[in-house]
Amino acid sequence: LLASKAVVGFTALLTYLIIKMRYWICLLTLVVSLSASAVEPVMEKAMLVAQALGGETSKEMLIAQFKHTTGTAISRMQITAEERPMVEKFMKDLDTILRNKLNEPELNKAIASIYLEHFTEDEMDQILAFHRSPVGQKMRSQSQLLSTAFREQLVTHMRGAVNELEALSNTFRKQLEAQRAKA
Repeated sequence: LLASKAVVGFTALLTYLIIKMRYWICLLTLVVSLSASAVEPVMEKAMLVAQALGGETSKEMLIAQFKHTTGTAISRMQITAEERPMVEKFMKDLDTILRNKLNEPELNKAIASIYLEHFTEDEMDQILAFHRSPVGQKMRSQSQLLSTAFREQLVTHMRGAVNELEALSNTFRKQLEAQRAKA
C-alpha cells in the first residue's frame, strides 16, 4: 500500500513537472520567436545599409580587379587566335563563380552583422533616410564617377614613384642574387 501511494505521488509529481515544462517550453518558444522576428527586420535593415553604403559597388570593384589581374596574367601567356574562345569561356566562368560566391546569403548576413555591431537601429534608419534623400541619391549616382576620378588621381600621382620602385626592385634583385651566390 505504501509503495502504491509512493508511485501515485511520484506519478502526480511527474505529471505536474511535465505540465510545468510544457508551460516553460511554450513560453520559451514564444520569446525566441518574438526575438527572432524582431531581429530579422533589423538584419534586413542592416543589409539595406550595406547596400546603400556601396556593398554592391565594392563587390563589382573586387570582381573587376580580380578579372583584370587574371586577364593580365593570361595576356602574358601569348594566347593564339585559336585559344581566344577558350580564354573567353574561362573569363566568363570566372565571372560566374565570383558573382555566385559574392552573392551567397552567408556573406550578405556577415556583412550586415558588421553594421549591426557598429550602428543602432536608429542610426541605420538615419543612414537609409540620407541615402534615400536627393543628396544621398546624387552621391550614390556619382560614386562610380568619383571612384574612377580618385583612382586616376592616385595612378597619376604614383607614377612619380615608378623610378624609385624600379630602383628598389633592382637593388633587392641584386641583393637576392648575391645572397644566393654565396649559398
